[in-house]
Amino acid sequence: MPRARRRQRPVRQVHTAADATINDDDVSDEEYSDEEDWYDEEDEDDEEEDHEYVRPYCLVTVEPMLFLYSAAIFMFSPISSLYLYNLVGNDTSPYWKQEYCNSSETTFNTSDPDYIDEQYWTDEVARWDTIINLTQAVPGLFTCVFFGTMSDQLGRRINVVLSCIAGMITTGLYLLVVYLELPVWALIPGSIIGGLTPGSAVFFAACYAYVVDISQSKREIAIRIAVLDAVIGLASVVATAIAGVVLTKFWYPNGILGPVVFLFTAHVVCILYTIFCLRETQPTDWKNVQLCARRHFTAAVQLLRKKNVSLYGKVTNGWNWRLILFLLAGGFYFSQAESVVSFPVILTSAPPFCWSPLRTGILQSALSGCSLTSLLGILVLVRWLSYPTITQIGMASGVSALVLTALSTLCPDYNLALYITPVLGLFLTMPESMISTELSLMTRQSDQGSLFGLIGFIQGVMTIVTTPLLNYIWGVTAMGIIPGFVQLMSALLVGAASAMVGIIQYWDRRSPPEYPLDSDEEDSDTESDTGRINTDTDDLVARRNPTII
Repeated sequence: MPRARRRQRPVRQVHTAADATINDDDVSDEEYSDEEDWYDEEDEDDEEEDHEYVRPYCLVTVEPMLFLYSAAIFMFSPISSLYLYNLVGNDTSPYWKQEYCNSSETTFNTSDPDYIDEQYWTDEVARWDTIINLTQAVPGLFTCVFFGTMSDQLGRRINVVLSCIAGMITTGLYLLVVYLELPVWALIPGSIIGGLTPGSAVFFAACYAYVVDISQSKREIAIRIAVLDAVIGLASVVATAIAGVVLTKFWYPNGILGPVVFLFTAHVVCILYTIFCLRETQPTDWKNVQLCARRHFTAAVQLLRKKNVSLYGKVTNGWNWRLILFLLAGGFYFSQAESVVSFPVILTSAPPFCWSPLRTGILQSALSGCSLTSLLGILVLVRWLSYPTITQIGMASGVSALVLTALSTLCPDYNLALYITPVLGLFLTMPESMISTELSLMTRQSDQGSLFGLIGFIQGVMTIVTTPLLNYIWGVTAMGIIPGFVQLMSALLVGAASAMVGIIQYWDRRSPPEYPLDSDEEDSDTESDTGRINTDTDDLVARRNPTII
């Protein structure tokens, strides 16, 4: 028989005249009535929280599927950008290709007719790229929350299958555009369909929620989430290398069709893997299933609220500021950490670097490989340091890599400066893993789908807001003294995320956090004080009258 997974419940104590100095007259009958009703509701909720632990078929679960899916996505992304450029620019090539790039120059020759033409096409491509991305990203914010919450009722596997089916549809439409050589506006319907259907964000959220479901301790949750991040980083390294080889050998249009077909095939393989190799961790109660309900949106918002108990036992609703700050910090960091890997590709293609695609690919692969060193760092540091402290170490690593990239053109040996960035960014992805772990520990198992859907929503909002701003800064400062000035702005946003985590660390020193999940300790029939609703209130009352608690 599988072992039942228990969660510690808040200790509910109603103060009476026998164990407190507070008289019944001090509290109104209405407050007692509200308290009793709330306790009855919570008792029903606690019965629903006793989920049965589902043991997976083997130790390896979603990792192979996630690697294949991520590799296909990362391989398709740069090639789709190349296709868009050829589609808009009528098969022109970038101005900063090798015969135009002169490492002895610090700026472009803006009077060159080739540069003027290239600038026009670059602006046109940027506009179309923004339109296509927004038509998919904006509706994708809400579908991520909707399907994430729905997975708490229908299970994790259905989200993986639905996202792969939606990916097959959008990829098929893309193949149709490429094969029939349709104009650029034909890509917009596919992006709209991709936004209204569960996409990659829903797929990743389902994978993270799945590994949390099968974890039996806090440390296992942290390690499994870090492994998923390492798998995504490794897939990025492999996909980047393969995409470079494909583009170099086949170029256009054969270099476009191959990765698109591979992406379509990857979706099919993921569906088959999910059906035959994964056990469902959230058994579906079809009697209470509501496919279209307001709860699919409100459940994610309810995660931001929590119940507080006053000195006299009155229950009130308040904001869960610890969870909110972690969400905002994660959103700021997630939206900027990607630029550490992607921005050097743009920077090294222009003067004064003028790197070949091979050298640029090596640097990008080294930066993507930082996810593996981050995993090793978590395995070592999690034994002695708290999760927020490990998060701060990773953010310091990310800030140092961003700053060095921004100031590399001012260094005596600017090539060496860029080669040092992977060394400074060894722990680049640690904050992503630790923030996801902290958020997961603050949420019940039955709400993990809503949580990771909310994480995807916050990441999408931050990306939509910050990307146009940073693109504008890049356009203004790219030809200046510091071409990487935009990276300093990214470092500033990461610094803001670090400040939010610092506030959380200050709160934790005053009142250590208690999580709804505490499987590290042995289950017992008696309830302890761990997991109380408001430990600050307990401490205050205990100092005034120790007999109350």
